[in-house]
Amino acid sequence: MDQTLFLHSLLDYQGGAARISWLLKTYCRQQGREVCKSCEIPDGLDATSRVVLPEALGREAQDGLLHVHSTGSWPLLLTSLKRQGIRPVITLHDARLLTGGCFSPGGCQQWRQGCPGICPQGVARCNAWARTMRSLLEDINPILVAPSRWMATMARTVFPGLKIVVVPNGVPWTPARPVGCGAERVPNAPVVLFVAHGGEKARLKGGASWKPLWERIKARVPACKGFFVGGERSGRHGDVTLLPYLAPDLLASLMAGCSVLVYPTLADNHPLLVLEAMAQKLPCVAFAVGGIPEQIVHQETGVLVSPGDEDALVEQVTELLMQPARCRRMGERAFETGKKRFALERMGAGYERVYARMRST
Repeated sequence: MDQTLFLHSLLDYQGGAARISWLLKTYCRQQGREVCKSCEIPDGLDATSRVVLPEALGREAQDGLLHVHSTGSWPLLLTSLKRQGIRPVITLHDARLLTGGCFSPGGCQQWRQGCPGICPQGVARCNAWARTMRSLLEDINPILVAPSRWMATMARTVFPGLKIVVVPNGVPWTPARPVGCGAERVPNAPVVLFVAHGGEKARLKGGASWKPLWERIKARVPACKGFFVGGERSGRHGDVTLLPYLAPDLLASLMAGCSVLVYPTLADNHPLLVLEAMAQKLPCVAFAVGGIPEQIVHQETGVLVSPGDEDALVEQVTELLMQPARCRRMGERAFETGKKRFALERMGAGYERVYARMRST
């Protein structure tokens, strides 16, 4: 453990990629490793992080082991590493390095051929992006880490010559007290939780469907209360409380007082949100997209619904709300199963094995 570990992300703390970088910093320092964390956009939560622009990262990380989680410019960052001869570890938190620039391809299969046609998501110059990313990554020869087997399968298709390793995401597995956000004030009413970074504007996370889904759930379970978390403002509309982005400890407290997490995401990899819910014994009902089926055991630790089937989603959420004992049992199983598979310590140990492999090559 004599090499300094450099952890880099676009944001300092908010969002899944930055959160994993921050958690790894904490874990690795506890193991006695020297860690330097950098970001491109500071959010004020970690004053120890250095601001390093993507084109300068190669110079900053010459004397250590570099682990990149996200950036505002992959072309600039990878070019910087190529110039300095740095071979990094890169975690694939989304699919941008594997596609023509989209975060997730959805049902599109053009990524297999380097996105030669018009992008159905409207990404400009997708073929040029794909060619550039593939050329740079093949020259740099990083170890690519995929949090899900779903993402790893994509990566192996695009980069058969690169080393691809699966390390599932992990979070601290500590139950929180349900205080501080209001859910504790309605202990006898079922509480439905919707969360996404961006709130109702988070298109890929299904934010646009929150309101119609909530209205249908409320019509079937009139006593229930709702929380919409992750938007730009706070407020209250009837039985729905609006909250902005919450720090993890506050979100955990809110989750501890809720009944069901509704997660109608249209595209995802290995979302921390699902794991954070499991750590608070909160069952999740979600579309079976990306790596989510690797997190949730259907009808045991949560409920999976066919992608886009909002009728089935409403039905499954309603059934859980009307069967509180079953809902609690499912939350308990999610907690116990997740603790074995997705605890921070397990993820940290997985990355330490990746770092050891990098040092030995």
